Amino acid sequence: MRGHYDKPMDRPIRSFMKIPKSLQLHGQTIKVVHDNQLEHMTGSIGEARYRENQIVLQPNNKGINFPETKLEQVYCHELIHFIL
Repeated sequence: MRGHYDKPMDRPIRSFMKIPKSLQLHGQTIKVVHDNQLEHMTGSIGEARYRENQIVLQPNNKGINFPETKLEQVYCHELIHFIL
C-alpha cells in the first residue's frame, strides 16, 4: 500500500518562511549574509561563521538555481549550529 507521500507533487511547494537579515540569539546579534561566491569558493551553500557572528548563504544566481525552500532549509541548518 502506497502512502500519499509517494505521489508526485501536483503543485510546487510554497515557501512560508522569511529569512531575516539578522537575529538575536544568546544575547548576540547574528547577521545573515548572502554571498554569490560561497559555493564556488567552498563547495557549500551555507556556512556558520562563529567569529563573525554570521550565517552565510549562497543565493540563486546564473550558475546556481535551487528552490527557495532549499535556502530556507540551509538557513535553519546553519542556525542550529549557532544554537548548539
